[in-house]
Amino acid sequence: MTDIKDTTATKKQAIKPTAEAEALADAILRAAGSGLHFYSMAKTRDAILIAAQQGLDAGRARLLAALEILAEQADEDCPAEYRSDHFREALNEAFAAIEEVANESSARPA
Repeated sequence: MTDIKDTTATKKQAIKPTAEAEALADAILRAAGSGLHFYSMAKTRDAILIAAQQGLDAGRARLLAALEILAEQADEDCPAEYRSDHFREALNEAFAAIEEVANESSARPA
């Protein structure tokens, strides 16, 4: 039988939650109230933290994919001579953001 504490600790270390996930986990625990004992609250927080970070990561991946499709379509569908300076700047920022996230993802240990 696998020890839940060891599994949770391993997953928590592998995920490295963001401050956003930490805040979400804390908010969920505050909403749950003080009905949990301290020990079970700590384990529950870890489980919520893992789920929150996985959800945030999945949401970011979906947003990045949508941004990539939008930027590629805009680049292909709007001829360069018809692009405003603002449109060019926004498109360049979109491609830079996509590249930055891709570089962060490839640098992150699996």
